[in-house]
Amino acid sequence: MRKFVITDALGVAANGKRVAVGKITHRIGAPNDIYFHTAALCSDSPLLAALQNPSYTASPGQRLFEIHQWEGLTDTDPPHVYTVVKELPLPEVTPVQKLAFAILALAEVYHEPRYRKWADKWLSGADRGPIPAYEIEQGAVQRVESAETLTDLEAFGYVSEEDRHVTEKKADDARRVGAVARASILFASGDPTAHSEVAKLLVQATVGLSHAGKPLDLCAVAERAVQAVAGLRTSDSL
Repeated sequence: MRKFVITDALGVAANGKRVAVGKITHRIGAPNDIYFHTAALCSDSPLLAALQNPSYTASPGQRLFEIHQWEGLTDTDPPHVYTVVKELPLPEVTPVQKLAFAILALAEVYHEPRYRKWADKWLSGADRGPIPAYEIEQGAVQRVESAETLTDLEAFGYVSEEDRHVTEKKADDARRVGAVARASILFASGDPTAHSEVAKLLVQATVGLSHAGKPLDLCAVAERAVQAVAGLRTSDSL
């Protein structure tokens, strides 16, 4: 198992856990089990880690660590694992690449035609204005409201449990789309004070997405996102 986590200049992850280069054998969940304590912050590739970094742009001194862990290497009880931690160069990504990643990732699970059309235009650079994004956001809000209505009806026995699960999934997708649409609107505003909000919204849109429906290869989506905006005239500013 190989995972990647970003830390600050001192090697401290967002949850306060310190990550350091080294090799160690330990029991699963022990205080020195680096992966166990940073799993929620880890990504499956260096590029994915950079794109899902909750900072709008990489902060000065941020570092990337690879955590490689082998399970079941000993017959001890409790079982022990072997972990190797290495430091790697942190890929440089731009805000437009982060937004492209979120838009593409959601296109994998949200098949509403208007969203797909908007996504194609945004990714191609044909239209990144706030009005189309606002329309997408409002459509997402309506889908969430409809889903919540069906959930209320389920309490009275009008909706089956299976239908409720499907409805909750659709509502989750719509909330994610609303977040990425709002991020796009703020991106188009040109307001530097919106940087942190854009970053927060993009995390909301994609965190846990690989577990929100069909299995997704987010690493492949990350590569596609970078390629999608390659060669286009982009800006690192809002």
